[in-house]
Amino acid sequence: MTEKDISIVGVVGAGLMGHGLALEFARAGYSVILQDESAAQRDSAPDRIRAAISTLTRFDLVDASAAGRILEHISIIADLDELAGKARFIVEAVVEDLAVKQSVFARLDANCAPGVVLASNTSAFSPTDIGNATENPQRVLVTHYFNPPYLLPGVEIVPGRETAPESVETAVRLCRSIAKEPVVLRRETTGFVINRLQFALFREAVALVEDGIVSPQDLDRLVVTGMGNRLGVYGPFKIADLAGLDVYESICRSVFPVLNNSDGPQDSLSEMVDSGRFGAKTRRGVYEWSDDDVAEVIEGLARHAAMMFRDPSDG
Repeated sequence: MTEKDISIVGVVGAGLMGHGLALEFARAGYSVILQDESAAQRDSAPDRIRAAISTLTRFDLVDASAAGRILEHISIIADLDELAGKARFIVEAVVEDLAVKQSVFARLDANCAPGVVLASNTSAFSPTDIGNATENPQRVLVTHYFNPPYLLPGVEIVPGRETAPESVETAVRLCRSIAKEPVVLRRETTGFVINRLQFALFREAVALVEDGIVSPQDLDRLVVTGMGNRLGVYGPFKIADLAGLDVYESICRSVFPVLNNSDGPQDSLSEMVDSGRFGAKTRRGVYEWSDDDVAEVIEGLARHAAMMFRDPSDG
């Protein structure tokens, strides 16, 4: 199956990532079936999609004349089996619980047509472990989009041990057809690439704060005004080449021995979680959050995307 054979894309889960993925496929012209068992998620999805469309329109990331038709391409349903019977490519975006994902994939595999690729948007779970719950693991892989998916073009495509090359090729072509920039990992690894990098940085960030070296707010400010700007344009290896690998080798000798090597979450993070301070979702975390604060973050990402990326309908 190629992307030209895919008339309907299914998205399982209408939450944080799912509604954004539905929007992303719909804005590229695909018919989308968005499924969620939760009536609350189904009822709120249209408003969340409209809010995202409004942001895209405001920053000229989607043409205003096309924006109004995006929701017309999205059907929102409760029945997973109905989605499985109609979709020709399926992306799962349910809760990060391996048993739940395996249950979803087993059911999809039993009810969808041969050749339909089943992709998980998991941030860390092995596609092999997910595929082991199915009778056809050759069509199971990971397509790891980044939040919010309608603003960030990168996608990690992670095949499992049993994934067929044809499934990978279909996923790559489909991603490119919606103006994504897919990177296929050579083999699966816990956390894939971006979360391995992201959480190495986060572990060191927590350690620097716990050690009393810097405040969380000042650390964030340094990242945004310093290394973050470079990483937004180039990757770590190109930056190292520009600085000089001899310089980097010398710094490694000094810095590597003192880097944090905790093999689990640090106490300060666990204490916040135990007290219900989950971040923006509970309005308290490292920062205090209001609805306007959350909207401001999305606005900032949209502003950045408007400078770097273009609307996939531009051709």
